[in-house]
Amino acid sequence: MKRILFIIIGIVVCQSANAQFIDTTKTTHTEKVIHFIMDPEFPGGPDKMNLWISNNIEYPEQAKKDKIKGNVIVTFIVYEDGSLNDIKIVQSLSKETDEEAIRVVSHMPKWKPGMKDRRLMKYLYTLPVKFK
Repeated sequence: MKRILFIIIGIVVCQSANAQFIDTTKTTHTEKVIHFIMDPEFPGGPDKMNLWISNNIEYPEQAKKDKIKGNVIVTFIVYEDGSLNDIKIVQSLSKETDEEAIRVVSHMPKWKPGMKDRRLMKYLYTLPVKFK
């Protein structure tokens, strides 16, 4: 009998431990609110975005001459309508690669916007643009 009780208690503890991995916010000592969060997405997903970038990026001639390789890290805001604005460089390679990364991101099609609690939200997105 003790063994069955121990197993039942173990299952309840495991279930409550799994619940900790859900994004929750305590509103009282006994009540938890589960938030629905969805990140913004390029139309078709990450693979389509990588293909789109590779088809639209132009490696700057000066960067080729100087053998500059690496990532330009770009941030931008995906607005509720899917448009991208406030494009900024947070990690630079060179003036030419930075300008090209901004040009490519600014010409992207509208994204599927992010959501929180089933409401469209502005979302700050960070994207590495690779030059190799």
